[in-house]
Amino acid sequence: MQIELAVKEGFKVAKRPAPKLQINPTTQFDVVVGGFSESVASKDAEYFGVFRPLELRIVPAKTIQAGKHVLEAKLTYFYCSEQDKYCSRSVEALTIPVEVAKK
Repeated sequence: MQIELAVKEGFKVAKRPAPKLQINPTTQFDVVVGGFSESVASKDAEYFGVFRPLELRIVPAKTIQAGKHVLEAKLTYFYCSEQDKYCSRSVEALTIPVEVAKK
């Protein structure tokens, strides 16, 4: 599974500390989150340019029922506003839909 990431016009996302996607623990799925990387480099090496899609490897438990499920997660990152000249930390709650096919 891939998650597309985009940065709003006028903002930059810092490389350090690195953004982090944390999936809430669940017994229904084993989840491995890939690293954040860019497809187009930023002019400023301290910030991300254009993000590559974030890769998730999701493996359902053998006992899970077929159908629609969700993973709860939080995305933590540091960003800067170019116009207002400030930087801040942000924590965004995410709901990731997952559909398990019948075996």
